[in-house]
Amino acid sequence: MKKQYFYIFFLVAVFIFVLSACTSEKPTDTGTSEVTISGEEASDSSYENESSQAEEDKPTIKIGVLEPQNNPYGAGGRLELLGIKFANVEKPSVSINGVEYQIQLIVSDDLTSRQSAKSAAKKLIKEGVSAVIGCCSGSYSLSAASLLSEANIPLLNISVSPIRLTENYKNSFTLTNTDKSIGTRAADYIFKKLKKESAYILCLLGDDSAEEASFFFAQRSKALGLRT
Repeated sequence: MKKQYFYIFFLVAVFIFVLSACTSEKPTDTGTSEVTISGEEASDSSYENESSQAEEDKPTIKIGVLEPQNNPYGAGGRLELLGIKFANVEKPSVSINGVEYQIQLIVSDDLTSRQSAKSAAKKLIKEGVSAVIGCCSGSYSLSAASLLSEANIPLLNISVSPIRLTENYKNSFTLTNTDKSIGTRAADYIFKKLKKESAYILCLLGDDSAEEASFFFAQRSKALGLRT
C-alpha cells in the first residue's frame, strides 16, 4: 500500500508541475473533491467541502496542499494552488492494480508564519493525507518538513528548493534546481558569459530560498573574482 501511495503522489506531482504554469482561469467543478482547512486555528467544525464528495464506490487517496494565500507569498501561493486544482480537475482519479482511487485535495491555505506552517502540517497529518504538495515559501516548507518526516509523509515542493530541505529530510523532494545550483550558475553566467567584473545582490530577508541562493552566488563570485 505504501508503494501505491508513493506512485499516486508522484503521478499527481507530474500533472501539477506541467499544468501549474499553464492555467490563468479558475477550473470549473467537474466532480473533484476538495476540503479547505485553516492552517493555524482550524477545528473540525471549520472544515469546508468546496466541491462534491468523492464517489462513494471509489476508495479515496488524500493529498495535502500547503499554500499561503494572503501574506507576502500569497500571490505565488494562489497561482500554485490554482495549478494544483486544475491538475486535479484533469486527473481526479487514478487506477492502480485495477483499483480506481479518487484523489481528494486537503487544502491548508492559512499560512502566515513558520509556526502556522507547522500547525497546518499537523492538521494535514491528522486528516490522514498520504502526501503533501507545497509550498511556494522555502521557510514554510522547512517548518513543515520536520513534522511530515516524523509522520513518514512525503513532501513535494514544486517551486522552492532550499538544499537543506532535501539534504535534511529524506522524505522531501523538489522539481526545480536547488538554490545552490541557481546561485552558482548565476555567478558563472554573469562572469563568464556577460564578462562583468562586479554585481549587486538584492535579497528578500527571511526567505530561506532567496538567502540560500544569494549565499552561494556570493561564494561562487568570490571564487571567480567577481566583486559583489
